[in-house]
Amino acid sequence: MTDVDRLFEEFTAARAAGEDPSPAEFLGRVSGVDRAELRALIEAYLERAPRRRFDDARYRGSPSEGVVEALTEGWPAALPRLRNEARVPRDELVRRLATALGVADHEEKVHRYYHQMEQGRLPARGVSQRVLEALGEILDRSADALRRAGEGLAGGPAASGGATQTFARMASPAPAAAAGPPPPAQTDAAAAPEDAWDEVDELFRGGV
Repeated sequence: MTDVDRLFEEFTAARAAGEDPSPAEFLGRVSGVDRAELRALIEAYLERAPRRRFDDARYRGSPSEGVVEALTEGWPAALPRLRNEARVPRDELVRRLATALGVADHEEKVHRYYHQMEQGRLPARGVSQRVLEALGEILDRSADALRRAGEGLAGGPAASGGATQTFARMASPAPAAAAGPPPPAQTDAAAAPEDAWDEVDELFRGGV
């Protein structure tokens, strides 16, 4: 059993026993790739775990507040881990994603955008629900869970109106998208000057 597996079992056993273990404390026992893997496992576990009634007074300074801080790396930590769990190489994932979105003839551009997601360089607010639903089907995760991971990286507690709001997003379904797409985000590889705006850009940068 690896250190990651052992620590994850300890964490889940503590939760099952009614305790409130601190994810940050467990993450502090490992580093590098192991830390990223353990973070992704805890995020996935908490996504599936029964929800607890939110208490703002108890939340402040509690281990639950540590969850918010620990999981703010978002897509760069979660997506590679989920791909590994699903045993889907990145090239195959991109091919399946492009096909599911109906843009198989633009697979290279889909690849560039997905690479930016894994690098944390694509704003979550611009990625459409269609993309996250298709990606969720491949990775066996909900679109809402994938969006929350991306939003955690994009802003964190301060940018989203405080840690309380961030935790609330983790404990309830994501709100409906605001009317109208957000302004297109400026990205590097996928926004090369020679590329005209097309359906792939709309899917990954147009929101909704």
